[in-house]
Amino acid sequence: MTDIRPRRLPALAPHATDHLVEHLVLAIDGGPAAAAATRWVGERARSHVIDADLVHVVPDGTGGIAADGTPRADGPIGPARRHLARVAPAVEVTARVLEGEPLQVLAACAVDADLVVLGTHRGAGSPHLVAAFATRFAASAPCPGVVVPAGWRRSAGPIVCGVEGDGSDVAAVEFAAREAAVLHRELVLVHSWRLAPVVWPALEVDLEGHAIPHGPSARLDAVADPLRKAHPELQVVRVVEHGAAVRALLRAGRHASLLVLGTHGVSLIDRLLLGSVTRGVLERPVCPVAIVPPHRAD
Repeated sequence: MTDIRPRRLPALAPHATDHLVEHLVLAIDGGPAAAAATRWVGERARSHVIDADLVHVVPDGTGGIAADGTPRADGPIGPARRHLARVAPAVEVTARVLEGEPLQVLAACAVDADLVVLGTHRGAGSPHLVAAFATRFAASAPCPGVVVPAGWRRSAGPIVCGVEGDGSDVAAVEFAAREAAVLHRELVLVHSWRLAPVVWPALEVDLEGHAIPHGPSARLDAVADPLRKAHPELQVVRVVEHGAAVRALLRAGRHASLLVLGTHGVSLIDRLLLGSVTRGVLERPVCPVAIVPPHRAD
């Protein structure tokens, strides 16, 4: 069993160390999960140059909108705006109250965004069967999304990235490496395997039928070795585990600053055999979870 614990790390600089401007959309609904997401964005402003677009979606287009069409100061957006003004005064903040179906509205906002951040009330041990709103959005968002659990607290832990090794997670690995470099964190690559050889030919089996994880280890090496060469300043840790992927990722993310996962389309058969790792992690998040889709075609 692998237990990733934070190491003693240098304090973050009081100003941004990543000078690429990140256009961030923060979904606001007025609840404690949105408050946690707001705090996460404020913390992110310490290391990234961002502009924040606060978006509150209402079904009738009137809640939270003043007579002149602007968001009410005492509406759900007000506390978030005041918090960012206090902890990250350099962040350019805009606020919008939009009408429509929340998933569709946020998806439209995400088209031109670099990152969408939203909170979730789900947490470790969640018994719910119906997917949370954050899960449904993040799994299909057109840009990277970060889901922040309501009980989030700042962590000095590593950046953990789940690795499939099939080429679908290139964007996720790049995102995780950049976060680790900016935050001066370890990058932990986690790969889990459990399928039989008839489903996963890369898995070798000895004469007695015992699995030998050369295939999974080789997959992780194929990702880790080029990453170390491209980012020699990064501390890259490999974790190969036998067992359920969701369990392995949640265990590795217990002390993490961020858990990063990629997405790719899967067929009905894939879902029956593998289940949805993304949903499994998002429904029981132990830390903020970034869901990174494959690179968009030019």
